[in-house]
Amino acid sequence: MPEIMLISYLACALWSAPDEDLDSNFSIDDFCPEALTAAKNDCIELWLKHWQILQRDPSQAGHDFSLTRNHHGAGFWDRETWKPYGQELTDAAHKFGEVSVFETVNGLIFE
Repeated sequence: MPEIMLISYLACALWSAPDEDLDSNFSIDDFCPEALTAAKNDCIELWLKHWQILQRDPSQAGHDFSLTRNHHGAGFWDRETWKPYGQELTDAAHKFGEVSVFETVNGLIFE
């Protein structure tokens, strides 16, 4: 998995967090080790199953994975990049379940 996919995934998760100030006050460097490991594992799993499609744009893949798994109003299903695979990627992302970013004393985590 290209590192840019993980970076893009984390940046999007931070930007779309329920607490709208997180992306103003934190960066992807503020995720705790456990959150980084979970995010990396999820990105790797998606990449390994769909790399032939995702290699078209790994940065957009990370961003769209974060949006899609959390049922935001944009994602794999609405990008020209992923046609005709948008539904396949959407279904795959939804299998991971939703996660949100929260601030803790140890750094940012996913729940």
